Amino acid sequence: MGKKSKILSWLGFGKSDKKQQEAEREAARLAEEQAKREEAERLA
Repeated sequence: MGKKSKILSWLGFGKSDKKQQEAEREAARLAEEQAKREEAERLA
């Protein structure tokens, strides 16, 4: 049950603090962009 609720809250269906959710999403997006940039530099 705990794992399921964690996934649901991560997807935005939980009752967790909205600002924290947005911050986590933003951090994940920035990390993904950083990884893409590093990969592009390595291939260039």
